[in-house]
Amino acid sequence: MSTLHTTTKNVRNNEQTQFEDILYCFFDKVFDKYTEEKLAQHLPVFIREMAKAQIIGKQGFTNSVSRFLQLICQLAVDIPHICKIFAMCVMDTLIEVKMIDFTKIKWHDTPSVEGEEDDLADFKEVDAHYKVMAHLLNKYPEFTAADWLKANCPVLLSDEDSLKHVVDHASLITEIKEELELNEAAAAKLCGVLGLDKDRKSDF
Repeated sequence: MSTLHTTTKNVRNNEQTQFEDILYCFFDKVFDKYTEEKLAQHLPVFIREMAKAQIIGKQGFTNSVSRFLQLICQLAVDIPHICKIFAMCVMDTLIEVKMIDFTKIKWHDTPSVEGEEDDLADFKEVDAHYKVMAHLLNKYPEFTAADWLKANCPVLLSDEDSLKHVVDHASLITEIKEELELNEAAAAKLCGVLGLDKDRKSDF
């Protein structure tokens, strides 16, 4: 990775490639190439070694996570296990090594909608974001406190930025329940913390 950093440049601005760009590209490639089992086995080790080597700092890791989270909703359509693995093998490991700052995560890219006039111009894909966070909430009970989410991931609790963009709240809650193997009560409680409402109808 150090070699890539010193020998490559960003094609957009001709500046030296940043470590966070290399890590983001790495995530993009490995999730499409390797099985869930291989990723679960090797990703945490890779993340720990990267943190130990101090090649990338907390801000760099956080920026890489942000960029991948902006892509994960699209990837989840074809890679069903991606939310679980990214949450539990990447983000959970970064929590373990204290190399992620949730307050600095940018969950949504800033899209260019110039010239778009259709009703879906402001629609954002968000379902995978809630799946990722559900895995983390399930492991870390302290994250389920409303104050923690408001302070660290306010965009997920924002109706305008996220909640209104969930296509089907009831279906998403069911998917989270099945993916995390929760009973009805536990799933309802966890999803309620995230602001998901099984009785809410789609805004689109």
